[in-house]
Amino acid sequence: MGKILDLTGQQFGRLTVIKFDESSVHSKEKRWICRCYCGNMKSVQTSNLRSGHAMSCGCLKKESCLSNLPKEFRKKKHGMSDTKLFHVYEGMIQRCENPKKPFFKDYGGRGIKVCTEWRSNSNNFLCWALTHGYHEGLSIDRIDPNGNYCPENCRWVSNKVQMRNRRNTWKITIDGIEKSTKEWCEIFKINYSTFQSRIRRGMNEKQALTAPLHEGGSDKFDGVAASANGNQMEPASVYTSKMA
Repeated sequence: MGKILDLTGQQFGRLTVIKFDESSVHSKEKRWICRCYCGNMKSVQTSNLRSGHAMSCGCLKKESCLSNLPKEFRKKKHGMSDTKLFHVYEGMIQRCENPKKPFFKDYGGRGIKVCTEWRSNSNNFLCWALTHGYHEGLSIDRIDPNGNYCPENCRWVSNKVQMRNRRNTWKITIDGIEKSTKEWCEIFKINYSTFQSRIRRGMNEKQALTAPLHEGGSDKFDGVAASANGNQMEPASVYTSKMA
């Protein structure tokens, strides 16, 4: 194994190192296959083992979470019943598994599932939520709209962010960066209705975002002037500003 420090047989918290993870042989950060006290196997970085950052497969964190639940969860039979978080959990399952639900076609109907870890035990979902930024007012959002509900693909976001991440959201790529049209409008400080008006009148997406408004906030293009809110104004000369 050359200059690689051999950790085989050593114990770090609940983790016992079984062998070197060959998949990391060419990686800068080496990894080790470990067996947790609970029986799970996990590949862990050398630095995380030696620093004490990794002490279990994740079960220790879950146990700690469950023993330190907020007051509203402590007296619940299933940890979450009758809480808003429980309704989030139930809604997620219904969308993916109940064909009678109106949104099933957009979730379960497309093959989207709730991961086994969350589906088998609601407390696993509870602990993930409480340790990953959940608070009232946020919604669960899948980072990849085509991916499953699982820890790697979910986050807590505002309704505004969630709407921008929907499959049918109009997205534009500029200089290799993809964002929703409304995000680009905010960045370029242009009213969304103005952007839409420009597209209808023949501008391409980048032009519609970057072409400057005339003095006074009017938008002149193809012989028609539009105000900053996208409403048509008096006839005007053809738009001649230099496009970015």
